Parts: sequence; structure tokens; C-alpha cells
Amino acid sequence: MTNAVLDNIKQRRSVRKFDRYHVTDEELESILEAGRWAPSNSNSQPWRFVVIRNLELKEALAEIAKRVTIFHPEIPDASVVVAVCVNQVEDPDHYVEDGAAAVQNMSLMIQSLGLASYWVGTYQLDGEKGTAEAEIKKLLDVPDTYRIIALLPIGKAASDKRSNRKDLTKMIYYEKFGEDKPR
Repeated sequence: MTNAVLDNIKQRRSVRKFDRYHVTDEELESILEAGRWAPSNSNSQPWRFVVIRNLELKEALAEIAKRVTIFHPEIPDASVVVAVCVNQVEDPDHYVEDGAAAVQNMSLMIQSLGLASYWVGTYQLDGEKGTAEAEIKKLLDVPDTYRIIALLPIGKAASDKRSNRKDLTKMIYYEKFGEDKPR
């Protein structure tokens, strides 16, 4: 079956090396709009997006991110970085899922625009002072009621990357976990 949405999902890759390219305001607005339209618990929409184009801030983010990912050096090469923040007070039970849905929507929009990104997971369960997430919050002046779910460096991919997936039949069970075939 051919489907434009599924094709976009299949083509999306985590790309960590970027060519020189300026993500336009129009492209950025489309990406942010995709995040805005993500599903959220009770339509709480607890996310806020911090847009970072400043090279010094991107370099500082890369320094902090090296504690949570091995792919930190490429952050400054991205045209723009979006910090996806969610208010844990607005939705205390589902803010992580809400933020993840926004990141996924944005990632798919990035792919559909012919751009590239990767998900820098900054959220840490404990959220304590001294963590990479806490340092990023301080750097970006993010209030205490918010958590940073991810950073999304965005730009043009420096190379075409391919990926494989496990066979779908190895991931599906019917009715109960472990049941290979429908009865």
C-alpha cells in the first residue's frame, strides 16, 4: 500500500551532520506548527518551543549535551535548534508523552520539508539540579515548572542516510503477548 504519510515516516532518519543551510522562517513556522498540532492529554497542549539560532548558545548546548549523547559536536552546525519544553504542572501525568508527540510531529514535518534533524533526549527522570537538563534549562531561562523533553537540531543533511528495521512479524502479537498468530 502506498501512503504519503507512511512514506514520510519510513524516510525519516536521525541525521547528525549538516551542510551549510539557513532554515527559513517559513520552514521553521511549519515545523513549530506541526508541534503545536500534536495530540496531548485532554488537549492540554503543555508544550513551549525555544528557538535557538545563536551560535554561542548552540555551542553551549553542545557542551552540555555531550553528557547525554555522543552526537553533540554537530549541534552548532545545525541552522536552528528547537528545545521542546513541557509544563509538568499543566499535565502532571502525561507531559512526557505530550512532549514526545510534539517532537515526533516536528520530526516528520522536518523530513517532509527535505530537512533533517535528530532527537537529543535531554529529559532525565529525576530532573535534579546538576543534570544536563537542569543546565540547559538554566542556559535558556526555562522556568522550573517546565521540563525539556528534547533538543531538535535542524538543517540540511550532509549525506543521505539509510536505515533498516526489524521484520514487522517479529514485533506483533495477537490478543496476548507471545501469541504469534491470530486464532
